[in-house]
Amino acid sequence: MKIVELTTYLEEYVKGLDALMRELSDVAEVTGERVRMVIDTPNMHQYAVFDEDGLMVGCATLCVCHTPEKVIGFVEAVVVAAECRGHHLGRRLMERVLSDAKGFGVQEIHLTSRPQRVAANGLYQALGFDKKETNVYQLKTK
Repeated sequence: MKIVELTTYLEEYVKGLDALMRELSDVAEVTGERVRMVIDTPNMHQYAVFDEDGLMVGCATLCVCHTPEKVIGFVEAVVVAAECRGHHLGRRLMERVLSDAKGFGVQEIHLTSRPQRVAANGLYQALGFDKKETNVYQLKTK
């Protein structure tokens, strides 16, 4: 298994990311345009886990946000393919993301995870994330 940051756009990434995102949500729709935007945006970092056959089996996105107060990282869309879970790929992926975030000057990292994702929540806590009591708001503009 290898973990890489996707730095150039390849059409095959769209299919791999779409399959993984559909494990998080039935309504997920990954497009080439969106993948290209993530890869081409300087403060966005798309990571992928590839198996020995070159199949994408995991991913995570790190968004680095500069504010007047600090540099914040947001980790989004972390998923390992169901058939590959239980082999510490999620841990290895998150360790890479966290290491790179430190290198980008990120001072704190935020992520959200549904309570039903018991293993994922356990991993985040084992990595040092604290559960924060807060209200999360969402406004859909489309």
